[in-house]
Amino acid sequence: MTTVSYFALIYAATLWLSRFLLRYMEPDMFLDQPTDRKLHTVAKPRFGGIAFGLGIIIVGWFILNDHMQFTWYFLSAISMFLLGAIDDYWSISWRIKLPTQILTGFLVWVQFIQEMPLITFFGYSISDNPIIVGPLFVFWFVGIVNAVNLIDGMDGLAGGYIFLTSFFALIIGWITGNKDFIYFNTIFMGAMAAFLYFNQRPAKFFMGDSGSLLLGFHLAVLPLLYFATMPSKQIINMTPFIILSSYLIIDTTRVFYDRLKKRMHPLEPDQNHLHHLLYNSTGSYKGTLLTIFIYLSIFGVMAIVSLISAPGLITMILYLSLMLGLILVQRMTDFGLQFVNRITDKFSWDEDHLPGYQMLVRIRFLPILSLAYYLSILILSAGGQAWSATASLLLFSIALIIIFSIRGSIFPHNAEILVVAVGIVQIYFLNSITTWSQIPEESSYNMAFSIVRFASLGLISVIAAVNYIARSKSFGADFWKISDLLIFFSLLGMASLQPLGIGISVTMATELGMLYLANKLGLPRMLNYFASFKLSRSPVITQAD
Repeated sequence: MTTVSYFALIYAATLWLSRFLLRYMEPDMFLDQPTDRKLHTVAKPRFGGIAFGLGIIIVGWFILNDHMQFTWYFLSAISMFLLGAIDDYWSISWRIKLPTQILTGFLVWVQFIQEMPLITFFGYSISDNPIIVGPLFVFWFVGIVNAVNLIDGMDGLAGGYIFLTSFFALIIGWITGNKDFIYFNTIFMGAMAAFLYFNQRPAKFFMGDSGSLLLGFHLAVLPLLYFATMPSKQIINMTPFIILSSYLIIDTTRVFYDRLKKRMHPLEPDQNHLHHLLYNSTGSYKGTLLTIFIYLSIFGVMAIVSLISAPGLITMILYLSLMLGLILVQRMTDFGLQFVNRITDKFSWDEDHLPGYQMLVRIRFLPILSLAYYLSILILSAGGQAWSATASLLLFSIALIIIFSIRGSIFPHNAEILVVAVGIVQIYFLNSITTWSQIPEESSYNMAFSIVRFASLGLISVIAAVNYIARSKSFGADFWKISDLLIFFSLLGMASLQPLGIGISVTMATELGMLYLANKLGLPRMLNYFASFKLSRSPVITQAD
């Protein structure tokens, strides 16, 4: 549950910081202007990386660096984060950024020079001579850092890429029993999940260089981080990490090779990256992202297989041949684009998929189901120690609904405040009934009302799921508000703390989440009903009166 706690913590922190920056930071300070090579057509702020960067560095430092064993990681991460933030604000030259990246990579490598391990690739060892390994690592470091920066050209692409890469790295840590490595990648997954809430098309902000350089740094040092967190420090198996970075290697190397072949400067920007080619070929934003994420997932699975199966010479030759073919042979790229284009033509990836029939009418049953749930809880606790608490809290919940439903109250028409308020009451309501023990567990009385309780929850879940599918676009992000995500991950965090005796049970957290969904969908409808009912009963004032 520690992993879940860290995910919930960084998710909530990134969500709050993002909302804070969007509300209070002047967007002109970090504004990304549209150009011919960029896909967005409206200037947008690029301080998303500041939000998740601060969250990753602060949260990560305090929960993972308790013995200062990862100080090298966080200080280097801070340097890359600051370099990117400065570039976002002043747009500094590559003549400053590149030497800074080289210096950072060199300083990271120096931390391991005294315990330089044996490096293997597909089972074959690479020299552990620092004079050879040092330049190779710095080249790898600079290449991966800038490769992440180069793919940050489409809403949701870089964030989704890092989320999936961190997920596969987390699996690598789980297979090898490397807890700290799991926690590091959990933090990046949580931060990217929160960032993607704001970065899906149309994005509210971009991550900017402050975010892309930090994410690139994390990917570049993944092998060293894995080595530093392993109990037995003998070798670094680079195979899974190189395979995991295959998309970045192919895309960046192919673009640089193509520019040199056309006698262009390799650092001159263009629209020849794979995400540009896919989007221009298919015209589908979602189809482009899905294709790249499937591409990445295939390499992720290959990385995990390479970790557990110890591939040999033939596998290495096949892998390197595939990489070289995708980089050097234009026909392979063209064939891939034609194949994806045929697939996307068969599906309307970017069309709205709201149903033609009135599926949402079933929302009207949610208040009835919630009331049935409350009454079953109240009856089950009758005669027990929690009776007075549950009865009073039930009345208080009903009073809240009535107060907020009256037009012209303190918070008129603010359904979100009502949902949050009732949700807070429900925590105490459910918590108060955990001590009831008056009704025998085997009694038919208990069985009947338990069926009512869980049947109500089941129907609430079905209605909520149907409405989520019917209402949501862009992978469902538009269905949720900030308050929804904060409450859900707060429940997740409290459930993960239950083994320490300071949280709530998983069952309670699940029931609260279901009831919150019922509130979210049902209470605004009740508000509108009471408002329209009052308006229909009000006298119509005409000009003659």
